[in-house]
Amino acid sequence: MKIPMENRVRIFAGIQNLKDTDTWGDVKRLVNHIYDYPLRVGDYRVLFNLKEDADGIDIGDISVEEIKKRDDHTYKRRSNMASEVQFIKDNGKLAWAVIPYAIYEEMERRLAIAKAQEEVSYPIDVAEMHAIKGYSLIKAWRIHLHKTQKELADALNITQGAFSQIEKSEHNQAETIERIAKVLGILPEQLIL
Repeated sequence: MKIPMENRVRIFAGIQNLKDTDTWGDVKRLVNHIYDYPLRVGDYRVLFNLKEDADGIDIGDISVEEIKKRDDHTYKRRSNMASEVQFIKDNGKLAWAVIPYAIYEEMERRLAIAKAQEEVSYPIDVAEMHAIKGYSLIKAWRIHLHKTQKELADALNITQGAFSQIEKSEHNQAETIERIAKVLGILPEQLIL
């Protein structure tokens, strides 16, 4: 989904405001939903989770999971998940939770995504060029590293015009991403969001 520039700026400002303030106004925890919280920004919803400490107190680490245009299906409901979990007690205390395999697979998938995201980082200027100015990650990284299209095209053994097309495309092949990442000296995952 391509988000218009004026909305990108408002979304970025809304997320930044969450990080900069202790009061979140009308942001309330979602119940029986995939994500913890929604942030309303015009017609868009920023769905995010918070990392919590052992006592269940939010420590403010915001993890944006999805940005969606608001519609009837913006907040996906967990399919009666509590009724699908079997709890087992030991000496009167909850000791085990048995879950359906499909829920386990979804948890594993989310954990893998979270681990991958923890390992991949972006300099703030790359993130701002991408989020606010709407630059592709390839262009943002190229500018960040003070490279010209011609320099990268020469390193990739292609024309500057061909590189310009790659830089504008939202759907480059994995091999192309890997080649560009190698030339830039970054991880291929840093060119994908």
